[in-house]
Amino acid sequence: MIPVDRSVLFTVAGMVPFKAYFVGEEPAPYRRAVSVQKCVRAGGKHNDLDDIGRTNRHFSFFEMLGNFSFGDYFKAEAIRYAWDFYTQVLGLDADRLWVTVHEEDDEAGKIWTDEIGFPAGRVQRLGDDNFWRMGDTGPCGPSSEIFWDLGPDHGPDGGPVTGSDRYIEIWNLVFMQYDQQADGTRLPLPSPSIDTGAGLERNLMVVQGKTSIWDIDVFRPLLAAAAEVTGVPYGATDASDVSLRILAEHARTMVFMVSDGVRPSNQERGYVLRRIIRRAVRHAYLLGARDAVTPALVAATVDTMGDAYPEIVAAREVVEKVVRREEEAFRHTLQRGVDLLDEIVARGDVSGEDAFYLHDTLGFPIDLTREIAAERGRSVDLEGFDARMREQRERARAAAEAAGAEGGAASEVWREIVDVHGPTEFTGRDEYTSTARVLALVRDGSRVPSPGRASASTSCSTARPSTPSPAGRSATPGRSRPPPGRCSPCSTRSTRSPARSSSTVGGGERRGRRGGRGRRRDRRRPARPASAATTRRPTCCTTRCARCSARTSSSRGRWSRPTASASTSRTTSR
Repeated sequence: MIPVDRSVLFTVAGMVPFKAYFVGEEPAPYRRAVSVQKCVRAGGKHNDLDDIGRTNRHFSFFEMLGNFSFGDYFKAEAIRYAWDFYTQVLGLDADRLWVTVHEEDDEAGKIWTDEIGFPAGRVQRLGDDNFWRMGDTGPCGPSSEIFWDLGPDHGPDGGPVTGSDRYIEIWNLVFMQYDQQADGTRLPLPSPSIDTGAGLERNLMVVQGKTSIWDIDVFRPLLAAAAEVTGVPYGATDASDVSLRILAEHARTMVFMVSDGVRPSNQERGYVLRRIIRRAVRHAYLLGARDAVTPALVAATVDTMGDAYPEIVAAREVVEKVVRREEEAFRHTLQRGVDLLDEIVARGDVSGEDAFYLHDTLGFPIDLTREIAAERGRSVDLEGFDARMREQRERARAAAEAAGAEGGAASEVWREIVDVHGPTEFTGRDEYTSTARVLALVRDGSRVPSPGRASASTSCSTARPSTPSPAGRSATPGRSRPPPGRCSPCSTRSTRSPARSSSTVGGGERRGRRGGRGRRRDRRRPARPASAATTRRPTCCTTRCARCSARTSSSRGRWSRPTASASTSRTTSR
C-alpha cells in the first residue's frame, strides 16, 4: 500500500507496483501477472474522500483485482479474458452489461462488436473518462470499461454516458501505450502492455445480488459495529446512514494504513491518516457519540478481514493504540471548534482569518472546516487562509534562524516524535519514581536510529514523574545523568495537551525500548500535611539516590537544583 514510486502517496491502483516494468526502467521478471492489491485513494489526484458514504462506488481503501501483461498480450486478448470471466466463470447476465471505449479508440470498439459480438448499441464512447493516468506523470493509455446495470429503479435508461448511478463500473481495461511527461508530452512505451483493475467490493455487490456496496458481507459487520458504538441504527435516516457508512469505510482505511507503518502527523501520508481518523470521529460526534469509537471499529475490521490479511491481526494492539490516541487528542478540540464554526457560518461565509484561527489556535483542520461549511451552504476563503499560513511559516522560519540552526532544525523532529508517540505523561502527582522507556533520541537536530552510545548533544524524549515547570517557562538547567549520590530533575510540563520533555545526556549511556509511555493515574493523591505543601519532589533519571530519599522523607525546607552544567533540560509546548 506504500509505494516505492514517489509520484503518488499511496498505491492508488493495482498497476503501481509494476510501474518500473511498464516504462522499461526494469525488466519484468515475468510477462504476465495477476494480483489482489490494497489501494488507498485519499489524497492528490486520486481523492474520493468527499464522495464516501454518499455514493455507491467510492472508497478511500479498497481491494483491486487485476491482470497484467508486460509486452505480451494486448487489447484483443484482454477484452476476451474479461468477457469470458464475467459471462462464463461468474455467469453474469450479459444483457445487464454495458461497455465504454475511448472516443478515438476504434480498434477496441471493433474488438467488442466484431470479435466478441457485443451489441453495438451498448458500446459507448467517452473522452477523458476513458483515458487512464496513474498520476500527473507515468504510464497511461486509453481504456475500455465494463459496467453493470442495476436496473430501472436506480435511474434513467441511456447507459454510462448519462452519468447515472444506475450504471456501476466493475472492470477497467487499460491499454498502456504512453509515458506521461511532466511537460505534458506523451512518449510511447517500449512495449504496449495491459493493466486491468476490477474493484473487489463492486464485484462482490454484483455476485451477491446486492444493489448497494454497503450491503455486501464485508461492510455489514462494520456498519453493525458503527451502529452499536454510536447507538444509532443503520437505516434510521439518510443523514445518519451517511455518517455510519463513513465510520465503517474509514475503519478499514485507518487499520490498514497504521498496520502498514503510517502514523498520524501533519505531513503527507500521516496527514491523510490524521484526516481519515478525524473525519470518522467527527461523524461519530454528529451521531451523538461522546466516548471513544475507534477501538470498536478497529476490532470489527480485524475480525472481518483478519483471515485474508494476517498482518492486521499481528498489528492489532499497535493499531488500536495509535488510532485511539489520535481520537482522544482530537476530541479535546472538536467541541470548541464545532461551536465556534457554528457561530461563524451562522453569520456568513468563513473568512481566511477565521479559518486560520480555527486551525492554528484550536487545532481544527482546514479540511474539516471546509467540509462543515459546505454542509451549511457556506464557502471558505482558502486563499486568505493560505496567505495567513505562509505568513506563519515565514515567522517560524525567521524565529528558527534567530534561535540558531539546532533549535530550528529540531522543531519539526520533535513534532514528529509527539505525533508518533503522543505527549509526555506527567505522573509526579501520584508517585515519586516511575519506570519509563526511551522513545526517541535526537542528536544535533536529527533523529538517531537507535539508542546507542549517546553524545553530549543527544536528547531523550520519554515520560517522567518530574515536577512540572510553569506554563511557558523553560525548566532550570540540570544534569541528566548525575554523579553517584546526586540527582537532577528531568523537566516536563503538567500536560493534558501535547508537550515535549527532553533531557540532554552529557555522557554515559542510556538504553531503553521504544514504544512505551509512562502511566497516568486518574485518582488524586491524598492531601499532604500543610508543612509539606511547598516541598518540591526531586526525581532521578535512573534510580533514587540517598539525597532524594532523605529529602522526600522530610517535609522541611525546599530541595534545590544543582548548578547549571553544559547539559541542559528544556520543556517546550507544541
